[in-house]
Amino acid sequence: MVFREGDAPDFIALVKKGKVEVKKQTDFKGKQIVLAHMTQGSVLGELAVFDDFPRSASVEATEDTDLLILRNEAMESFIESHPELGIKILKGVSRV
Repeated sequence: MVFREGDAPDFIALVKKGKVEVKKQTDFKGKQIVLAHMTQGSVLGELAVFDDFPRSASVEATEDTDLLILRNEAMESFIESHPELGIKILKGVSRV
């Protein structure tokens, strides 16, 4: 499990290798719907960069998966130190 719906949004992740499913809880207890299958190059949890709301969906690896994790604190520090590059990164993430 990468993260669960309702978790605090403390990082974003890039899929380096593997495959994950994005799932959303339904109105029926214990039942989820698969929203997407994400593979290499996909960005997960990108809303964490822009808001402080709980995760809107769950993400679970469906095979061996390598992720590149970027914690919110590291992103904020990078943006403060390199504002021009930070803006480019945020623009890229917002396009996702």
